[in-house]
Amino acid sequence: MKLVSSSIKSLLAEPAGIQKAYEDYTQLFIGPNSLPAPLWESVYLDREID
Repeated sequence: MKLVSSSIKSLLAEPAGIQKAYEDYTQLFIGPNSLPAPLWESVYLDREID
């Protein structure tokens, strides 16, 4: 929870961070190009290594 809170605070402190997060989300889940990660799938394409 602390990590999430810290991340949100850093985004709110810097407007450029909010814009970058918005652009990343849009590119991953909305488009306009083909979507590399549908909302119901993970953005990770590689198998996890233990």
